[in-house]
Amino acid sequence: MSIQILSDNIVNKIAAGEVIERPASIVKELVENALDAGATKIAIYVKDAGRSILRVTDNGKGISKDDLRLALKRHATSKLNEDNLFSISTLGFRGEALASIVAVSRLRLSSKHHSSKTGWAVEAELGKISDVFPVSQNQGTQVEISDLFFSTPVRLKFMKSDKSEHLAITQTTINLAIANPNIDFTLQINEAKPHNFLSTQDEQSLCNRLKQVISKDFIDNAVPVDVRRDDMHMYGYVSLPSYHSAKPHHQYFYVNKRWVKDKLLIGGVKAGYSDLLPKSKHPIYTLFLDLPPDKVDVNVHPAKYEVRFRNPAAIRSCIVNALQLSFHKSEAKRTSNHLSTNVIGSFQSPSEENSTKISSLPLVSKSKTNIPNYTPPSSIHKYSNKTQAFGHNCQYDAEVSKQISYGVSNSLNDIAVESLVTAPENTQMVAWDDFPLGSACAQIHDNYIISQKSDCMIIIDQHAAHERILYEKLKQDYQKKAIKTQRLLVPEIVNLIEHDKDKLIEHTEILFQCGINIETFGHDAIIVRELPVLFPNKHINILIKDIVAEIHTSDGVVYDSLEEVNETVQAILSRISCHGSVRSGRILQVDEMNALLREMEAIDNTNACNHGRPTFIKLSLKDIEKWFERN
Repeated sequence: MSIQILSDNIVNKIAAGEVIERPASIVKELVENALDAGATKIAIYVKDAGRSILRVTDNGKGISKDDLRLALKRHATSKLNEDNLFSISTLGFRGEALASIVAVSRLRLSSKHHSSKTGWAVEAELGKISDVFPVSQNQGTQVEISDLFFSTPVRLKFMKSDKSEHLAITQTTINLAIANPNIDFTLQINEAKPHNFLSTQDEQSLCNRLKQVISKDFIDNAVPVDVRRDDMHMYGYVSLPSYHSAKPHHQYFYVNKRWVKDKLLIGGVKAGYSDLLPKSKHPIYTLFLDLPPDKVDVNVHPAKYEVRFRNPAAIRSCIVNALQLSFHKSEAKRTSNHLSTNVIGSFQSPSEENSTKISSLPLVSKSKTNIPNYTPPSSIHKYSNKTQAFGHNCQYDAEVSKQISYGVSNSLNDIAVESLVTAPENTQMVAWDDFPLGSACAQIHDNYIISQKSDCMIIIDQHAAHERILYEKLKQDYQKKAIKTQRLLVPEIVNLIEHDKDKLIEHTEILFQCGINIETFGHDAIIVRELPVLFPNKHINILIKDIVAEIHTSDGVVYDSLEEVNETVQAILSRISCHGSVRSGRILQVDEMNALLREMEAIDNTNACNHGRPTFIKLSLKDIEKWFERN
């Protein structure tokens, strides 16, 4: 076959295949046109998943009579000229959407321009456009599409079930509604009750919109983001690390109000949550990035889902720093409220049957020694001699805490806290509420610290909390190149399979920067000569094998980017802090408990351990009293 120029009809159908993937794509294109036209109210109606009717109505400025027919021509647009191809400030600009829709459906376009007294309309089918005729029309534009894909029956067969198409249309509407919280959206599918996303026209419009489309629970467990860097502005809401999802659900990112699904942006958010989330969990977020139009190319994808940045490294850095700064600024030591809700919900009031069984049991001795895993009051005598450890005040001396904290942290020396004396008589008295995590009262099951404030009770996992504290300190020391190490009196030999040994040796320099000095020792072993000061010698073999496993996971043999190096470093430091922290099963004195709480308050990100598990849970006094049926 000789070379020939394709007809306009075929060209439009090809373009339709790129732009119009499914009915939801049409909704996106038409709503974006309405937004660019300045609409404040947008209504969407869908029948039979868009096969029969798909209609979008807006109250924008409208299209003039002379432009109606032209609007349906290919590459006709009012949003682009010869000079601003690389500085796009509108949502729709390619001039392909309406022409592509006309190629695969029957279309009616009616509009009343804000300067006109009369509405006008045109109809089109298979690229043929009728003459303009008058209609009764309020200001704005209405596009009604019928018999979708009638001219391309193969495309019609590829449409999914009505339920799937309806879900896609709903999600597309939500994507657009989030980006425009000051605009009213109405979506009606068949004859079902409409979905109304109404604006509140105030400073809380975005917050209110997110309550509508995600949940109030998300807002209650989210951290606001509002960071400016150079000519970039990032804002929105991100979930607390302890409030996450099993799937990447409710993740919205907008560049200049345009919803995008870009790997660079997704990777930036992932890096911002680095070492705060369990590996199998995903954050929930809505983030906006505003920057000059000439610094982002939105003309790289037919459906405009992907973008290209002039300086991608700066964008990623901005995202990571914005998230970390927002977590730092957030309310001191927050964890998601669903943790405490789940705890309260797991309690069950005894039924009458159980109550009868309980009442028939013989009385248990009141001796404290009969209660398993109970830390007896003798551990709090230092407090009870001068004040009530379970009462309104507690004693706390910063210098004593500092010494105790070092004793708890230094697992090598394992300093005995019994030798520390009670705070002097003139120690300043402080109330529970002077500290975000309150005052420690007791330890249960040799791992959980019970703390209290006037309005809540707090349960702290001592191992998870101390693990995070050490990890954050190690990261700070690593950045300063100041990790304190000590040379082993007797170097440790660790046997490994040859492949693992080779993998470890390839990371000798990174390990050295993390405070671990190793050398090869034969073909299937390494020798450890130096370790961070806080690390216990008895766990060296386990530590090295855990690090090998982390390196295999990171797969960082060849480093293509600094990010891969940092991920490996974080994994190594995380393992060191895990093995060096206070272990479950270690009985702590109250002074030690309070020292641990004060350290948690002084360091960032201590609401989750290195593996993303929560370090503490708050139970409000109100919920506790409700459970006990107190008014």
